[in-house]
Amino acid sequence: MANVINEELLDELRQLMGDDLRLLIETYRKDTQYRLMTIQEALELSELNGVIDAAHSLKGSSANVGAIRMEAICHQIVLSARDGDQGAVVELLPQLQTEYDRVNGQFFHLVD
Repeated sequence: MANVINEELLDELRQLMGDDLRLLIETYRKDTQYRLMTIQEALELSELNGVIDAAHSLKGSSANVGAIRMEAICHQIVLSARDGDQGAVVELLPQLQTEYDRVNGQFFHLVD
């Protein structure tokens, strides 16, 4: 499986946090599921500010755990939503979910 996590950052986190890294990743997983649902719901209601808020939060947490592509897709979603381009957000959402599945799978192999 290709790396979807910045392993250098993950190693730094592992050294700094020790066993607490598992808690960080579990928190990230739960938060990401919530944020994905929030983005979807906001999109269905055409509430682009809700999309922006959730995607921006997910962008930051993804950066913190080294999920680089997740961060990039969230950035694209934020920019598209700010531009009022709901169609672009609709197109990016499946990519975000697919990337989260990849990230989650790699986390499973790295820390579980």
